[in-house]
Parts: sequence; C-alpha cells; structure tokens
Amino acid sequence: MYRYSVVVVTSTLTSLLVGFTLTPWLASRIGKSEDLQPTNPFNRFLLWFEVQLDTFTEWYGRQLEWVLKHKLLFGAFVILLFVGTGAMMTQGIIGSELIAT
Repeated sequence: MYRYSVVVVTSTLTSLLVGFTLTPWLASRIGKSEDLQPTNPFNRFLLWFEVQLDTFTEWYGRQLEWVLKHKLLFGAFVILLFVGTGAMMTQGIIGSELIAT
C-alpha cells in the first residue's frame, strides 16, 4: 500500500507543477499582449512572473542548445542512466513490482 501512495503523491505533485507553470505559460503565449504598468500588486506580480518566465525560457533554450551540440555525450548519459537503473533493480535497491515479467 505504501508504494502506491508514493505513486499517487508523485503524480499529484507533477500535475500541480504542470498546472501552475506550463499551463499558464502556454496561455500567456496565446493571449493578447498588454502593456502592463506596475500600478497595483497584481500587475507587479504579473510583470515579475513575465521576467521569471523569460529567464526560464532563455535558460531552457541554452540547455537545449547544449544537448543538441553534444548528442553523443548526452545519449551516452541516458544509456548510463538506464544501465544504472537496471543495476539497482537487480540489487534490490529499487523495486520492479510494476514491470511485467
């Protein structure tokens, strides 16, 4: 029962993360552009959020450029993660109850 509660908590937190970050971000790209002035706390929050979003978008773009420039290295890293996960499963560090045998 404990294992399934971890799955439920993880999926709920992931859903909250997407609901509070990705969905508003995409909606802000679709919505109309306004010239906000910091006249009230809500507008100041929106301006702050826009700056944070631009910062995140630039950071993500830089990370993506790096990955695309280093495909072989990143591919090796992903394969290493899979091998490490398999090794942990055979040693019993992490379970394999949800994997069909």
